Amino acid sequence: MISRRLNTQKPLDNDSPLTLPSSSYDASYDEESQYGNDLPTSPNPKPPVKSTLTLPPVSKAKQGPKRSRSKKLITVTLSFLLFLLLILLPGTLYESLTSDPDPCLTFSNLSGGGPKTVYNPNVPRIIHTQSKNFPLEGKEEFFMDSWRKVFPGPVILFQSVTQLTSYIETSPSLHLHIIWTDSSCLTLFTELSPSLLKTYTSLKTIEKIDTCRYLFLREFGGVYHDVDFEVLEDFWNVLPQGVGLVESPYRYNERVQNSLMSSSVGHRFWDDVLEEVSRRKEKNIEKPFGIGVLQTTGPSMLSDEMVKWQAKYDSRLTAIKPSYGPVSILDCNLFHRIPRGIYDTTYGNILAREYLTRLVPMKGCGNFKNTEDCQLTRHWGRASWTMLEG
Repeated sequence: MISRRLNTQKPLDNDSPLTLPSSSYDASYDEESQYGNDLPTSPNPKPPVKSTLTLPPVSKAKQGPKRSRSKKLITVTLSFLLFLLLILLPGTLYESLTSDPDPCLTFSNLSGGGPKTVYNPNVPRIIHTQSKNFPLEGKEEFFMDSWRKVFPGPVILFQSVTQLTSYIETSPSLHLHIIWTDSSCLTLFTELSPSLLKTYTSLKTIEKIDTCRYLFLREFGGVYHDVDFEVLEDFWNVLPQGVGLVESPYRYNERVQNSLMSSSVGHRFWDDVLEEVSRRKEKNIEKPFGIGVLQTTGPSMLSDEMVKWQAKYDSRLTAIKPSYGPVSILDCNLFHRIPRGIYDTTYGNILAREYLTRLVPMKGCGNFKNTEDCQLTRHWGRASWTMLEG
């Protein structure tokens, strides 16, 4: 049996390759590369066994842009910090080597304690402010309390010219605090300036607020202050003759601001301002992208009109017609130092204020300080307001 089985096997051909048993055959082995395409196919071929261990290809093309973006970000950050350093350091050195005028000396001179100064005792005892609400609430009420403490008198909402005239006639010895809302301003233009009503209604909201200030100062005179102004001391005797515009604490976009103003009744400067508002409104429509509120009705426009008025002002004419009196600047060291305080709660506002206070070409007046150095009013507005809206 054994010999018969051995004889039945084919003799081994020395030229043929040695074939391993199928149980030890590696299916991933490339048979075609050894035998060519004549290898017979199995009726049930087994799928090739895939290796479970694979190494991801190293792609320099994918890693390059990430490293490049990181380098760019670091470069931009370092450049920005260097830029801030170059701005803040010279400004800080300049501030340490120079000093603002002594506000107490300025106040003494204006109030008669120094050289003779012309000031107007006939500015009506009317104090205007604007708000969305009446009665005032929250912080607005806090600021209004400071004004009523220094300048005692009733607080009313403007409803009509007749109503306001009646209050003025019945309380000549008291200061009258008037709150102007959007509806109050619309009533004012409807009753006293219908020729400007069409222009007024076509303005943006913030432009309407600015324009309303100019009209009620022309019609009634007195003092206007933003609702976030705090008064610290009586300043009525240092108000200038004619019109007074508060000096801007910054120089980069205006010389004066419309956040604090004083005026005699019927001053012709306001006619020029209102005409300029209408002119710039038409000019703004013609431009494809328009111009900003600073230039249409805000501090930049007001600064331009002040320069024009001062160029044509003649003191001899003032003696004949007080309504053509001078337009003066309210010193910012007394009335409007660089704002800081309850609204500066973000790093953006703080950084903007510190940047602007130390940028020498932009800085206008002293920093926000204590009240013991003859500061008369204090503006609590955010630094970003000055940067964006004026």
